[in-house]
Amino acid sequence: MKITSSSLEMPADIKFINNLTMILFGLFILLMILNGFQYAIKNNIKNLDAIIITGNTDHSDAYSIKNFIIEGVSGNFYNINLIKTKKIFESAPWINHAVVKRVYPNLVEVRLSEYKPKAIWGARDEMRLVDEDGLIFEANTEEDVYDALPQLTGPEGQGKLMLEMYKTVVKAFSPLKNGVKNLELNARGSWIATLDSGAHIELGRGSTFEVVDRVAKFSMSAEKMLTQLNKKTIDLQYVDLRHSDGYALRLHGVSTLDLTIASTSLKK
Repeated sequence: MKITSSSLEMPADIKFINNLTMILFGLFILLMILNGFQYAIKNNIKNLDAIIITGNTDHSDAYSIKNFIIEGVSGNFYNINLIKTKKIFESAPWINHAVVKRVYPNLVEVRLSEYKPKAIWGARDEMRLVDEDGLIFEANTEEDVYDALPQLTGPEGQGKLMLEMYKTVVKAFSPLKNGVKNLELNARGSWIATLDSGAHIELGRGSTFEVVDRVAKFSMSAEKMLTQLNKKTIDLQYVDLRHSDGYALRLHGVSTLDLTIASTSLKK
């Protein structure tokens, strides 16, 4: 009987099973390697020796930051989640921005920048502040220095608009030599200012240009009017600038009759 080479060939189904077995064995070896690598990382190969904090932390001391993040930040040099760590730092009081990076061989460096407060937002006891970009943040501070900051009161999300209006209105009031202690934007869209002397000023509605134009005209004419009444800026108690052709005011120690005489037409 003659035996040919073709008759010795392996059946196709057995060949398929053998190939499949080799592939599965290769995947098993690869999986073992990956598991070994993950095990090495989880068992602190390249331990994280320290987190170095740098940058502007005038109001966030290292101790308070450590207590705030200690529960959230974990891992070693390789597996620490930098994005999560960044968010944890930025959720701390006063922190505006954080840059987190690995520093070989076993350190993580975090560079922080804080908000720069320009005004108090809302009620003073809520301790929310407005930074230079109009962002509202929680301060959680009892520092007396913030008693000197102006107070902005208005709808949520209007921090930038109100800060810009405040800066412009302060300049328009400068001839009176009396700063603005509080600026409010009420639900009707009308602006109200309170001066350092306690005077209540109804600024009315309108664009920044319209409001500031009314304030500037009043400020320029008020000095002459106060001189005629033998009064000073500190004697201002209430001013209403919502009228298109003039303003009404109330002064400490001035009667109702004098008030009528003191109402002044605005120059166009």
